[in-house]
Amino acid sequence: MYKKILVPLDGSEFSECSLEHVRAIATGCKVPEVVLLRVVEPVSSATYAAYAEVHEDWVTHIEKQDQAEAESYLSKLADNLRKEGIAAQTTIVSGRPSEEILDYASNNQADLIIMSTHGKAGLSRWVFGSVTLCWGLRCLYGRKQCHIQYYDGWFPVSEQGKLGCEGTSNSL
Repeated sequence: MYKKILVPLDGSEFSECSLEHVRAIATGCKVPEVVLLRVVEPVSSATYAAYAEVHEDWVTHIEKQDQAEAESYLSKLADNLRKEGIAAQTTIVSGRPSEEILDYASNNQADLIIMSTHGKAGLSRWVFGSVTLCWGLRCLYGRKQCHIQYYDGWFPVSEQGKLGCEGTSNSL
């Protein structure tokens, strides 16, 4: 039985496709805790250099603005889940998503990670990368104990594999 579901979200509507699955699993399996995670990427060195030449306060302003937007975004989603009786909390971390998601899951005993994937394959996955693939492989090669449930956001729950309370289907 799952005790904590981690739901990485990037702020896009596409990433929110996983929430339908989260609702179903959290409710059906009576999961006591759901954590909505947003990884805010630090200002790139090129952007930092450009803004620092103009005024260093701009970099701080951009970082604070990104943090505030992430807080507002996650708060809205968590409130909606709470209205449905799901114990949702929010967490914001800074860094590279592919690293921070798995680190958070490992350090906070997440039993299950549910996220949407853009469904890229072949050359487009190689060129644009995949956070899901990157930390999924890190999880496997690092022999971490975690279930990763991913969904192609283009298809509704009814057309995809369903995850039971003990972990099956699309898990890595």
